[in-house]
Amino acid sequence: PTGSPQNLSGAWVQSVQKMGMWGTKYATKDDMLLGNNMTSTCDGTTNNCVLKFNLSNFEQGEYEFVIAANNSDGDIAESWYWMRVETLRISVPELMDYMIARETHTMNNKTKVTFSESCGSDNDVPIEPNNITNCKYGATRMVNKIAPQADWESYNWTYFLLEKENGTLYVNASMVENDWSVNFTGLTALSENDTFLDGAGNNWSIVEIDTSSNTITLEVIDGVIAYNKDNWNDQENTYSETYLFNLDVSISKSGKFLRADDLEDNEWSNVDLDNDGVMSWDERYYVILADTNISGIYDTVYVSNSTNFTNAIVASPGVPINFSTDSDVNSIYLLKKKYNSGSSGNTNYYQLVYTTNNPGWPGRDIGIYQPNSTLKVPIYVTEPSNKSKGIENATVRIKNLVKFGYNGETNIPLTTYVDVNTTNTGFALIDVNLSGVLNGDYFVKVEVEYNGENVTTATIWDNPRVAVRNFVVRGEIGLKGLVDGITKWDVDENVTDELWEGNLVHMDCNWGSYNCSENNFIFSVRMWPYEDILYYNATNGIVLVDGDKDYNLSNAEPYNPATQLVGVKKYNNNTEFLNVSVFGNDIGISKYTVIPMNGSVGNIVDAFHNFTITSNNGTNANITITQLEPWGYWMFVKDENVIIGSNISKDQGPTPTFTVTNVTVNFVNISWNWPSMLMKSGIDIQGKNKIARIWDAGNGYSLIVYNSPLLQTVEDLDMNNPWKDAADSVMVINSTTGVFVDEYALGVPIDELSGKLVIRSNKWDERIYLSDKTLGGRNIASMPWTCDNNNDMYVVNFTEQSAKMKIKETWDEANFTTNPYYMLFFDGDCNGVKDVTHALFDDDPVFDDKWYQDEYEQWVPRDGDHSEEGSPEWMGDSFNMSERWMDIGRENWPFTITDFNVNNATLFSFRDWSTKENNLTLWVSANDFEGKPINGNISVKEMKGMVFDCGPPQEQIISITNIEPMVDGVGYFELDLGNMSMGDYSIRFEITAEDGTKEILEKHLWLDDKEAMEECMGEESTPKF
Repeated sequence: PTGSPQNLSGAWVQSVQKMGMWGTKYATKDDMLLGNNMTSTCDGTTNNCVLKFNLSNFEQGEYEFVIAANNSDGDIAESWYWMRVETLRISVPELMDYMIARETHTMNNKTKVTFSESCGSDNDVPIEPNNITNCKYGATRMVNKIAPQADWESYNWTYFLLEKENGTLYVNASMVENDWSVNFTGLTALSENDTFLDGAGNNWSIVEIDTSSNTITLEVIDGVIAYNKDNWNDQENTYSETYLFNLDVSISKSGKFLRADDLEDNEWSNVDLDNDGVMSWDERYYVILADTNISGIYDTVYVSNSTNFTNAIVASPGVPINFSTDSDVNSIYLLKKKYNSGSSGNTNYYQLVYTTNNPGWPGRDIGIYQPNSTLKVPIYVTEPSNKSKGIENATVRIKNLVKFGYNGETNIPLTTYVDVNTTNTGFALIDVNLSGVLNGDYFVKVEVEYNGENVTTATIWDNPRVAVRNFVVRGEIGLKGLVDGITKWDVDENVTDELWEGNLVHMDCNWGSYNCSENNFIFSVRMWPYEDILYYNATNGIVLVDGDKDYNLSNAEPYNPATQLVGVKKYNNNTEFLNVSVFGNDIGISKYTVIPMNGSVGNIVDAFHNFTITSNNGTNANITITQLEPWGYWMFVKDENVIIGSNISKDQGPTPTFTVTNVTVNFVNISWNWPSMLMKSGIDIQGKNKIARIWDAGNGYSLIVYNSPLLQTVEDLDMNNPWKDAADSVMVINSTTGVFVDEYALGVPIDELSGKLVIRSNKWDERIYLSDKTLGGRNIASMPWTCDNNNDMYVVNFTEQSAKMKIKETWDEANFTTNPYYMLFFDGDCNGVKDVTHALFDDDPVFDDKWYQDEYEQWVPRDGDHSEEGSPEWMGDSFNMSERWMDIGRENWPFTITDFNVNNATLFSFRDWSTKENNLTLWVSANDFEGKPINGNISVKEMKGMVFDCGPPQEQIISITNIEPMVDGVGYFELDLGNMSMGDYSIRFEITAEDGTKEILEKHLWLDDKEAMEECMGEESTPKF
């Protein structure tokens, strides 16, 4: 505290307020003196008091204490102190509610195998059956993985030979991996509809043999194939299979299974399903859904700790999920399987909700249930303020549901209830029978009996919440806005090539039909990626580029490496320019390197090679040769034993690079047989070639994207990122000569490309993306990663005024600002389905959602190579507002996108309070329990409140008669607050489906009226200190 020191003479608790007892004191000063032994000891010299009291007779709950103190002059000051009092902590565990199984993630039982290796000659491998002269062969794992848990355990290999004349197939499943000398003799020729066992012992049927494409189609009999979830949309074409799940396919009515997200051991959730003490993400458990009763309705969940589902756990509510024989293992439970409709039919999914072994916070919503069903309520009972210490053998019971209205709490007794004792971790799973319970929203009142004492939660709000419904309906009150003028963001996508990081390669003049002894020493580079492309004429010193790799140099393009950069076409038709130097080119006059001895060893550096003699007896010598490239070195040979006449090679071609011509006790002579070519990029990008990419823009310019040490992106600044490998700069070069033209940062308009910007380019993506799109006169300067190769993106800029909605919560609720905001809508769900599922929201058009940890271990946002643009989100923030990642249709902050199409989006900011200046809206989403949207209408059945008008609260009933439609499961109902008084309101909305079925949504609203409050309160007194 600041100000003048006070000579304190006393301190006390003036009053105690228990949370939930609005307007009623829980204890007074006298109560605390008499019942809680309240005392204070004050020291006038140190200006403080020690206030003591016990908590006798305090119930479990949260309390606000008004603390008072006086000084020697009798002046009194007050302060507030909050405290939570617990006998036991009662909570629902943390829930894993993000596991899903998409309807598009169906598992097929077919795969394709294509063969490219020719066979049919007696002089090669494999060993063919008799009289087969035209065939193709190959080896495959059938599917990639057969992992019991860890993904990297490989499926066994199977070898095939396709006989093309009659279209028959030979299968050898008994060979080891990569044994290409496999023997197919003595095997039975198989045809379509025949079966065989693969290398892992699984049974397959041959569906089709296509000799024209050398492809066979196979169908697994013993299970289904689980595809890599990044490639679901490609499964019909590429068959990018990952796992073979062994199971009884007859349990599915449709013959199709859905693959859900894997479970995994997790330290944060305290989940260790195999009870081995290791909680690591690579200990995973596979989950599939089957339609066991009605085709297409996935009613049963199976969990397995291996790809063999023969003994999988059928995970229904109440069935423990664990894979240990230890009875004390901490199981998890599937609480609920819920069907959800996405923003399109392609994004429908089943949501699986599991418990964890980690107690959570009180007051968790545990879902919507049908009338007369039974719900499972998971409860943890732990020590106060210590969630890790469970209470064993506490009795948990649920006898009542509680309905809360503006008149308070109403207990709803259950017809039956059971007592459940907690485990050694304090966990209990309680059945709640909803028979006879009317539709509505309820709190589940949890009671715990322990050591003869009955304990309940601190407040009714700390109990789990549940809804009983005829259909699934959700509604929230808040501010509704509309953003229109959305436009498609078309970007230019182009394939890049990597820059040659550089190398020193040895050349050979025995290539194609060319022979050195018959010609004038034209040497060929024999190293990828320039093999058969780059040549060197040792007679005239000219470098030749043979782009078509046909060994015909009459049409090769000549370059003088002394004066020109050498242009070479890359795979994607982009031209890279190389700075070329040649060493050891005085062929025909045999160049010698003499390595003198200094005692027992000696060395010499010649033409970027370090030659070292490590031992020498005058006849035999051991030699090590290292290539000393400007950017590093690599070992040519190490401690190779040589004598006079020894040849030294490094797999650069059939002709040796060096020959030993003499060995004496004093020196070793080595002759260069062929020259070496030093190649590196012709553009100096300061040693960062390893991530550089090049693209020919086609208008006389090429772009090189790379990482510049002069710019600082998140990847450069992050203390935990050792790679520093993000592209942040663009160099423009002449695409004919390779000469430097200009240089820009990513996200800056490029003059040579008419103002287009590079908005994204990564080495691993092998793409460069450009755009000249503007929003509100500003360029969109960054493009985020999108899923499913889906670049269908939409953008918009807006203000509070244009959207008619408050974005930032301020005291000035009446006036909408004109501060600009920007949104990007894109596919952020990597599920193989191309759909707009997510959005980025920011107050600047640089959609670069990246943060780094600085030297103070603080997380800081950044836009490209500079600080986050825009303005602070709140007053006093140390940095500007960063991008908000939003799921369309799911609750987000500061608003939710409830509807989206390519023209406009509906924004909704949830709040249960407002001022009279803003009208609030009810947003309703309604589906049946199979996820189908419900059409109908919304009306107000009843609205009443306790209003305050400078006196005691009075009940007021308000009549609202309008009816609003609900289309495709979504509807909005606007509330006019202009004529309402300040107060606490309860509103019962009635949702009526087309078939006449009704549901009630009860919402609460606090309406604030600042002017009326000021009139009622008048001028407040000011404390003395």
